[in-house]
Amino acid sequence: MSKSVNLMPIRVSVSASSPLSRGRLGGGCLKHLSNPPLTPPFKRGENRYPTLCHVSFFAIFIVLFLSQYGSAVTPFELVPVPHEDYEIKDHTIYYRSGNVGIVLESATDATITKYYSDRGIDLGNPFSRLGGEMQGASIFMLTLINRTSGSLTFTPRYITLKIKTEAYFPLDFTVLLVIVDGQDKKIQDVLQKSIYHSPDSLSAGQVVTKFLIFPALPKKFEEIKLDFDYLYYGSQEIRTSFYFSRKKE
Repeated sequence: MSKSVNLMPIRVSVSASSPLSRGRLGGGCLKHLSNPPLTPPFKRGENRYPTLCHVSFFAIFIVLFLSQYGSAVTPFELVPVPHEDYEIKDHTIYYRSGNVGIVLESATDATITKYYSDRGIDLGNPFSRLGGEMQGASIFMLTLINRTSGSLTFTPRYITLKIKTEAYFPLDFTVLLVIVDGQDKKIQDVLQKSIYHSPDSLSAGQVVTKFLIFPALPKKFEEIKLDFDYLYYGSQEIRTSFYFSRKKE
């Protein structure tokens, strides 16, 4: 789960009678500053700046710690890995099996915002404002294309995201209900219709694009694999895998 830390500036008012306006020049760890700040009148020989410095350094350490372990996946941090079973163009995977097509990409703020905007909904990235398992979630935009003469059945819970021996599964409907509880009814409806959370059946000629959402990934990994199982059109089953890696800095 990810958390963001906002540091709010503190405004300090100093009156003419305040010790801060009459104090002596400070020393300690700030003694090398060209314009050291004014300090309260301490007892002779007393120096409290080392303590203040230690507190400041501790606070900075906590902020850095939280930001390291609580940040979400950044735009294009996951990039497709080339494979003979599919093509890649503009960070997007294109796969075809007969008359069935799959288009898959790692979603960013920009792609999520555009997805809703193209559908006449001004939401920006609604996932960034939700709590629970949405915090730091790994989000993919998945398009299913059915050009067959029959139906295409897709069951999200049969998709597995693997990092070595660890397996992660998509958000399901029961978890989604908990996350959107308390949201505006319109927002709830929009999210439920734009996330793969339950089995979908595409009729002949239908194209569907929604988001496939996994829990937050661990901070250290090199490559992930998305295994697609039980994707059926008629009696035919599609079983395939797609690969992504962490973008190199």
